[in-house]
Amino acid sequence: MSETTLFFYGTLRAREIRSAVLGDDLPAIRLTNAVLENYQVRRVLGTLYPMLVAVAGKRVAGLVVTGLDKQAVEMLDQFEGQNYRRSALQVQTAAGLVKADVYLPNAKLSAAEPWDFDSWYKHDMTTFLKQDFRHEGVRPPSD
Repeated sequence: MSETTLFFYGTLRAREIRSAVLGDDLPAIRLTNAVLENYQVRRVLGTLYPMLVAVAGKRVAGLVVTGLDKQAVEMLDQFEGQNYRRSALQVQTAAGLVKADVYLPNAKLSAAEPWDFDSWYKHDMTTFLKQDFRHEGVRPPSD
């Protein structure tokens, strides 16, 4: 059975969002703090969720999630929607470099200001769940 490793840098860092997408949260033993080099997290223009932008010298904190089965990956792909694609990148963990799939935006998304997980969690997560969250794919940006 094939298992997938993913790096979560945005809304999926929140237990509440992982549970809403997957039906239950992932065991803590499968979550590891990690850093992705040479990227920055920015808000997607017209939404409350983020995207990655390549920026030399910047660092993105996130979580590496291991042992995801095909069904979980399909649910995550569906949640991320048509404006994101998975791409394998190297992320740094305390144990060293790990290859993980990362959801990168396609050209249709436009970046706004830098996006901060802690601020989003405290101030915008509830609104995100009401306005942008969809199991079939996050709400596309407003035109």
